[in-house]
Amino acid sequence: NFIVGNVPESKVAKLVYEVERIGFPLHINRVWGRSIACTGEPFCNYSVTETKTKLKEILERLEAKFGDAIADLKIHLDGCPHACAQHWVGDIGLQGTTARETDEHGGKVQAYDIILRGGLGKKTAIGKQILRRIPTDLVPLYVERLVEGWLTFKTLRNGNPYTFRDFCDELKDEELVAIAEGKLNARELIRRESGELGTDC
Repeated sequence: NFIVGNVPESKVAKLVYEVERIGFPLHINRVWGRSIACTGEPFCNYSVTETKTKLKEILERLEAKFGDAIADLKIHLDGCPHACAQHWVGDIGLQGTTARETDEHGGKVQAYDIILRGGLGKKTAIGKQILRRIPTDLVPLYVERLVEGWLTFKTLRNGNPYTFRDFCDELKDEELVAIAEGKLNARELIRRESGELGTDC
């Protein structure tokens, strides 16, 4: 972050234009400010995965698909269990680890555990590891499916507040896993529980 001070009012628009032109837009989805990644590989000796670049990849994918609908989402990504980015209390927490399989050269494959139901404030809680050792290339897709499931359920609330945490609390672990893995579509789940949710969609 940087601050530019003492700008005459007549020059503000020009300054905003120039700052955005060099790659620092002032109007940006709030999800970028609410999410965090630790220092990560290769700058931290403890980290076993990329962090800053992985979070950027995830956020760009989510923003491209869902736009401002994800503005209040908090994604916390760490490269190891030390939790410098507090992955235990994000809406979606990601902890770096390694996959059980190896790559073509016998090396370790970067992976992440996905932690859900964490939070601060009125819903303070330590999250639960719902999915384990998801290979790094699959993680953005898993996160996208979970977010899409949340937004699908949210449409049933007719504008009433319904957070990602509410979505995770409402569903069972195995349902969240199935949605993330692409084995269960949120709309199918809604149809299955239509009586309970009070809708016939």
